[in-house]
Amino acid sequence: MSNSEAPPTVFISYSHDNADHKCWVLEFAEELSRNGIYPIIDAWDLRPDDDAPKFMERGVRDSNRDLMICTEKDVAETGYEYLYRG
Repeated sequence: MSNSEAPPTVFISYSHDNADHKCWVLEFAEELSRNGIYPIIDAWDLRPDDDAPKFMERGVRDSNRDLMICTEKDVAETGYEYLYRG
């Protein structure tokens, strides 16, 4: 990547159903950042006066990639298929 290129971005959507999962996601986002990938994530980029659905639309639109990080509970409730590495 040359100095004139913007770093790659990833929009991260994740479950907020428990504190441990949320902490893991934030640590993962920090690791991405340390490795030259800019995560777009609500904990860092969503301001109190922002509209959450519009923030999500903007994140998907403006990122190079999108990542959804679910818990097993999410999958059971929504029926999403997923890859789980335990």
